[in-house]
Amino acid sequence: MPRFLPTASGPLGGTAVNQDASEKWRRQLDAVLHAASLGAAQAAASDLIDDVLPGGAATVIGAADLVRLVRVRTEVHANPYRSYVLGVLLSMATWTTVWRRAVAGGNTSKGAAAQADAEVETELELAAACRDLAMLASDEDPETRSLSYLLLGAAALPAFDVIDALESLINEEKHPLAHACGVQALTKTIARLRSADRVHAAARVANQISKGNMQDRARVQRELDSVAYTPAERKELGDLIDLEPGSNVSDPLLWPAESV
Repeated sequence: MPRFLPTASGPLGGTAVNQDASEKWRRQLDAVLHAASLGAAQAAASDLIDDVLPGGAATVIGAADLVRLVRVRTEVHANPYRSYVLGVLLSMATWTTVWRRAVAGGNTSKGAAAQADAEVETELELAAACRDLAMLASDEDPETRSLSYLLLGAAALPAFDVIDALESLINEEKHPLAHACGVQALTKTIARLRSADRVHAAARVANQISKGNMQDRARVQRELDSVAYTPAERKELGDLIDLEPGSNVSDPLLWPAESV
């Protein structure tokens, strides 16, 4: 279990669900956890992503309540569809800076400011979820481990400490695709570091690519091509890792929970 994560008494978030949390989140989370079949779980996870990320590029106000619900549902830890819950959280973590970027870019509307504030709350809850679900990084299921790695890379705090935790997990990982997801998760973490801290960390990703398998490179390429980054950010990350966005590499394999 990654030891960099805060203890239960740490500063991130609370564990009590707000009494005003949307009943819709409860119903939709239950639809995933209590699905009668894999297909039903996939459809429920897809619907949940569509509602918490309308338009696919920004979390809604109130998204933090969904994360709180996941955090208090201990059944998630052993649920057969736990990787799909992680996939929902990962989708959210990918887009938790959209409105803050908009405000920083000059959008001064009250709506944008409210959305930006809500993003901060969601981001902190996602970081706390990384703590609460940390045991899934050692899960017996490689898909669950993979989604856990990616969520750690996208949301765990402090970001600088995630590098060591992920490298430790990657070095123990025997499944080729799970290993590649861990290397991609390292890249996600680098993108969250201050520019001054990125060079050394990027060298560690490049080292993993050089000694790893083709899927390691393909998964890092997938990250560099993500539309969640600006073209300038993609170029900076590619230069640091010595892998240009859009490079002609093999298509990455995806887990089912990434494709809903």
